[in-house]
Amino acid sequence: MSRWARAAITRLFPLLVLVRRVYRLTFRPVTVGVRAMIVHEDHLLLVRQHGRSEWEMPGGAAGRGESLRQAAVREAREETGVEVVAERLLGMYSAMIDGMTNHIAVYVCRPARDSRALPPLPLNIEIAEACYWPLDALPPVSDRHIQRRIAEYESGGSGFDGT
Repeated sequence: MSRWARAAITRLFPLLVLVRRVYRLTFRPVTVGVRAMIVHEDHLLLVRQHGRSEWEMPGGAAGRGESLRQAAVREAREETGVEVVAERLLGMYSAMIDGMTNHIAVYVCRPARDSRALPPLPLNIEIAEACYWPLDALPPVSDRHIQRRIAEYESGGSGFDGT
């Protein structure tokens, strides 16, 4: 990606996030989203959005007519460039953000190919970078629940507690 394109996206994305926040506060939608917990060996694949310093699991909204599993696989590919296999549903969670109710399905995924090497990140207005991190040495994360999801994953459990 050219330096100019990266700079433009880095400046534009926070503005789009602000517009989305105003929409959510005004209309208070109910959405269904997904997160892909992509685990390879003892590492977790996380993404960082343009203009942010925190990392998070790839994810987003499920499309019309798309299953939650399909949405998790698609979001992982779009945000990281990695083809994944969604192995199991870790859990369903709810988040109340800016007046919006968001129901989130978290899928445990693995890369379709056995490699931690990431392909070049496609031009993406949302994601600045993707990186594998050791499960016991994560960077600053924006989702305070990531540690709980990791604990559920490591214990073989699942979560349906609404948080």
